[in-house]
Amino acid sequence: AAKALLASNDMEGCMSLVEGMIKSTLEAHGNDELSPALGPLYYLYGTTLLYTVEDSTDAISMMSPEDQEEARTAVEEDKEIAWQNLDTARNLCEKIIAEGKADGDMAKSLNLDLAMIHVRLADCSKQNGRYRDSLGDYATALQLRIACLGPYSQKVADTRYSMAGACTSLAAGEEELIVDGVEETRPLTEEEKDKYKRESVKYYLDCGISFAGMAADQAKCDPTFKAILDDDDDDDD
Repeated sequence: AAKALLASNDMEGCMSLVEGMIKSTLEAHGNDELSPALGPLYYLYGTTLLYTVEDSTDAISMMSPEDQEEARTAVEEDKEIAWQNLDTARNLCEKIIAEGKADGDMAKSLNLDLAMIHVRLADCSKQNGRYRDSLGDYATALQLRIACLGPYSQKVADTRYSMAGACTSLAAGEEELIVDGVEETRPLTEEEKDKYKRESVKYYLDCGISFAGMAADQAKCDPTFKAILDDDDDDDD
């Protein structure tokens, strides 16, 4: 039901429903906030809240200056709550996988769930302007997805595209640093900007390769394009 509400863009209804499910699940598990049963609910709550944050950017820009300040404060609080829920979901999912009790399709499903959690953690970091942190979570998601789905899949292509976007943002602006627990920013050097520009191009190209492989698969071709190249050689003859 919660996923259906999320799919219909009813964020408020989804969050209300998940809050009730978290409460009842806590009661059923002795108020253990780290019960594995809560993992999917923490993810749903965190990702839904993050969607509301992502949707609020344009709305805030159209508010009066007085209302903008209050709205931005609320958004920052929502970002932190979303991060906490997603990070807790990540810890619980990793714990279940580490126990090694799941295998086959169940193990694959858990690893894909973990990949999705890392994607949303990366999205949350991007919302905070922490693009380097987002790249770390995207990279973890990419490894998990390639391991489960191979390189020629929509989810792999989407992750590569997101990584390209993060690199583009890094190349264009400042980098956030954390020094002794204090967040600060500094401009990137030209060498660093060039590095991220090159990485951005690489990820965009990799994204294209994923889509090309998907198209080749639909056409019953070898995704490595060897069959296509062989056909071209035959035509030349």
